[in-house]
Amino acid sequence: MVLPPWFATAAPHVAAGSVVVTYPFPASSDLTAQPLVWQAADAMRFRLAGGYVKVPGPGPGHGVIGFGPPNSAIRTLEDLTLAGGALNLTAVQLGHLRTALSQWRTTYIVVTDTGRAPVEAAALFTAATARMPRVVHRAWVWHVAPRSARAASSAQPATSSAAPVA
Repeated sequence: MVLPPWFATAAPHVAAGSVVVTYPFPASSDLTAQPLVWQAADAMRFRLAGGYVKVPGPGPGHGVIGFGPPNSAIRTLEDLTLAGGALNLTAVQLGHLRTALSQWRTTYIVVTDTGRAPVEAAALFTAATARMPRVVHRAWVWHVAPRSARAASSAQPATSSAAPVA
């Protein structure tokens, strides 16, 4: 496994426990698990937003679970990861993404060139954060300040330090 340059060089210097949102997003539909491998390669030092769960058995509620509800941040990021290309983003979806980035206590957003639509992902995160990224080790990177400890203590992040969750 060859790590994207940012994960091979910069990620080991990210503070332990930081929350990283990636593109591609760890998606359930096509088992895009690359970011989970990048997290594991760094000894799980940083937390990763997203993921999926496999539930054994036939029928509803079994198989791969993790696709977010319509208009959710998770669904928007999965759609971008899986479809690659034009995403007709609505104001509601953008608002949900902004809220999720805050609730997840995001520290870094990292868009690598390994997905199908990195330019579109960079545009999405630029719109969501209202900031331009830095290009670091062949990745677009936003270092965003997590919410205050008081506000963050009441949030329920969708992140993982040991096992991926959606």
